[in-house]
Amino acid sequence: MFTLHPQSSTPLVVQIVDAMGKLIEQGTLRAGTKVPSIRQFAHAHGVSVFTVVEAYDRLVAQGWLVSRPHSGFFVRRRGAASAHEQPAAGASSGNAFDAMWYMRKIFENRHLSMKPGCGWLPGEWLFEDGLKRSLRALAGDDVDLGGYGD
Repeated sequence: MFTLHPQSSTPLVVQIVDAMGKLIEQGTLRAGTKVPSIRQFAHAHGVSVFTVVEAYDRLVAQGWLVSRPHSGFFVRRRGAASAHEQPAAGASSGNAFDAMWYMRKIFENRHLSMKPGCGWLPGEWLFEDGLKRSLRALAGDDVDLGGYGD
């Protein structure tokens, strides 16, 4: 397919995205073609699975690939995203916050009881009856909540 250069100053993720983008653009990888699984690609190229995940995520975001649950990644049928949707040449989004990745990770393992950083608490942690009781008590009191205190 192509060769990666670990000693290059260009990050491996960017090398993968650029190389696969060129293969799709040139027609070597045609629309609807299944690309290697994340693990297969990582093993074949001697890179981390996390590197391939990030590269595939970027290819999906740029419109080159589409992910089909339980099937894998495929070259997008409608072709690549337009040039204005793609990052500028040489632009590195390595430090940018990836909202799509974050959202996928939040919902990925539903069986986990705790998801630190997700922004909400598990249902069993919510003291709903006590909260309702406290709100009713506050609603019944004539309390000035706008003041600073005594």
